[in-house]
Amino acid sequence: MRTGRVHEARDELDAMARDGFPQAHAILGWLELGTALRETGAYAPSSRAFLHAEEGFDAEDRRPQTSITEEMWAAATSPIAVDYRGAPTDRVLAPTYRGINSLLLGDPDAARTAFNEAAIRQDQTLELRRKRIEAAREVRSRPAYADRIDVGRSVDLVEHDPDLAARFASLEQFRPYRDYVNPFAELVHAVFRLGAGEDAADADRAVALLRSVAGMVPENGAVQQTLADAEAAAAGTPEAGVTHVFFATGFGPWRESFRVDLPLFLVNDEVDYVGVSFPVLTFDDRYVDLLRVESPDEIVGTSVVADMDRIVSVEFREELPVLITRAVIGAAAKTAAAWGLNKATEDDETLNAVVRLAAGLYMFSQNKADTRSWASLPKQFQYARINTPPSGQLYLSTPDGQSVPIRVPPDGVSLVFVRSTRPGVPLHVETVVLGGEVKPQ
Repeated sequence: MRTGRVHEARDELDAMARDGFPQAHAILGWLELGTALRETGAYAPSSRAFLHAEEGFDAEDRRPQTSITEEMWAAATSPIAVDYRGAPTDRVLAPTYRGINSLLLGDPDAARTAFNEAAIRQDQTLELRRKRIEAAREVRSRPAYADRIDVGRSVDLVEHDPDLAARFASLEQFRPYRDYVNPFAELVHAVFRLGAGEDAADADRAVALLRSVAGMVPENGAVQQTLADAEAAAAGTPEAGVTHVFFATGFGPWRESFRVDLPLFLVNDEVDYVGVSFPVLTFDDRYVDLLRVESPDEIVGTSVVADMDRIVSVEFREELPVLITRAVIGAAAKTAAAWGLNKATEDDETLNAVVRLAAGLYMFSQNKADTRSWASLPKQFQYARINTPPSGQLYLSTPDGQSVPIRVPPDGVSLVFVRSTRPGVPLHVETVVLGGEVKPQ
């Protein structure tokens, strides 16, 4: 998908789904398949894939709270053997994408339900984040592992390791949006309520959502104007024909692995240094940074409403206590096992040599970081709005020379969704008239 071969990605993921995604990676598989189907115009199958992922979220959340602790101890083998539970971003954007799919299928009732579910999941993510951090702290408080390694003291040493701190220093520049909200999810929901509202409650909800987004991205003039229009509409002033353009561009961060030698604090006050692998975020700056929307009367440009680099980085930073604790537990378990085997065979020089070699190979093979993430998400969601001209004719253009004409009704509310993966790769454009049907481009 990152090279623009979305159809190939869809076919490969679809074949994997038919065979059955491995349990540990099933949620992630459905998320990636849902994205690939959506970006190739298969909206109904895409929504079904996202629903599978959301069912996975719910199944994970129904597990006893102690299972989070058990998950960390299961990491004694390999962290990627643990079920992928879904990041906060995953849990909000999956139903948001389902809502957009429903609009593209001409089903506003299903869209309303999906957007409401996204809002509910947004509220739930704060509590889930708190529980996972508390679980990591609870594991750290255990005095020792296998009567040999003090997990809590080892984690403290790891967290103050200068090499590790340097790797994660860049994360400090990112600040969360208010209450860790994804502004794009709220903006799409607001524009939907504004254009397809059924009563005064819809108008009030749209205004509340837009005020929330406007507070998070005060520099986005298009959001401020949409809020002003929504407030006027709520006061009885009808909204003129307007076209809302949502531009998803590039790809967000992905995770790569790096290895570093870190200390494990032994109960007898000795320190062993072992190799531990951690995930690190890698950012992708190959993207189209602007979409222009042109009518006979004006030209507007999109501006960022949700920076996924920022959102994912904040979530990753919040997850670090869990990641570090999990890595230390894995290293502790393997080190303790190797130490035990070494002690048990120290009277047999030949057997001891074989055991030490086998233990070393095992530790090397299992020294892996959990680099799983929803890697096909865009780098940025941008937004623009333009008064629809009487002709209904608009032009979309990008700095890399692309130009796409679109036609929308001159009255009412139109939504245009544009996806750019890479400079030079053709734009994928979808148009929705609220209350109407998809207008393929």
